[in-house]
Amino acid sequence: DEEIRGGDKRWTKSLFVTADGQAVKGVGIGQQVRGANIKGSRPTLIIVDDIYTEDNILTEHSRKKVSKWYQSALENSLDSKDGKILALGTLLHPDTIFNYFDKNPMYKGINRPIIALEDLQMVISRMKDDEIFDQPEFFNSPDSIKYFEDLSENIKSLSWAERHPLRNIMIKYYEKYIANDLNWFYQEYM
Repeated sequence: DEEIRGGDKRWTKSLFVTADGQAVKGVGIGQQVRGANIKGSRPTLIIVDDIYTEDNILTEHSRKKVSKWYQSALENSLDSKDGKILALGTLLHPDTIFNYFDKNPMYKGINRPIIALEDLQMVISRMKDDEIFDQPEFFNSPDSIKYFEDLSENIKSLSWAERHPLRNIMIKYYEKYIANDLNWFYQEYM
């Protein structure tokens, strides 16, 4: 739609128009969004993906800056009648906008761990029963591939099995286990 793009038929870095005329614009954290308007309409869908980084969760000030931008600018740029926000991300720190979502009855949330805690505990227990849990070399052996594939057949809670198969999850778990840093694993994956 040339009117939306201002006569330029190419995609830009931050804006493109779909075949059915929907304008899609990308912005980064902290960028100007207040007053967003295309052809007299405000955004009806805002997708927020990974709003937090290791850098902007470091201090209370930086976390508040993200929350303020979200609540003051992003939410207020949404179409007040038909607008919706879909926020995706990992809880990198307890003092983030995700806690605001949990406390706000206007938000519906889904927490999806990479594997259900019960299934993770079952795999650990099974590995201990099979006397392979405390054998780091097992994780890199060809036998581990088949072992974890067989276990995966009984696990329905893997949230993204194609990208994060059970073996990879357990390797990451074990790395953090031997580093005495399981808090990281549970924070990042659970």
